[in-house]
Amino acid sequence: MTIPCRTLTLLTALLLAPLAALHAAETPPRPDWVLEGTAPWQARDSQAEWVFKDQLWIGGGWFQSHEAPPRDVWASADGKTWKLVEKAAPWLHSDLPMNLTFADKMWTMAACRDTRRAIRSGLPPTA
Repeated sequence: MTIPCRTLTLLTALLLAPLAALHAAETPPRPDWVLEGTAPWQARDSQAEWVFKDQLWIGGGWFQSHEAPPRDVWASADGKTWKLVEKAAPWLHSDLPMNLTFADKMWTMAACRDTRRAIRSGLPPTA
């Protein structure tokens, strides 16, 4: 028995339509972000980030493996205008920190130094 092509097309469409609708429902909308300018702090990797007292905060991070890590802390209420809050925070190492806010304080813990160099060499990072 031969099934006409039109019938196969219709059957395929009926079988795949629920899957396509399911996929469309699961696809999140794309963000409509707009670049608002350049922040006054130097671009960095693996910095601390917090949301605290209705502001965004960043601190520390990593510039280069052979440079001292930044120890600055910046805050912004709108993500456009940034204020330097602390030029030399008390931490020595601030690469890949764990960050949280708790009990009306900002916390940074478990930051490392020379993490990338250690990963490349197979050695544990220096705490």
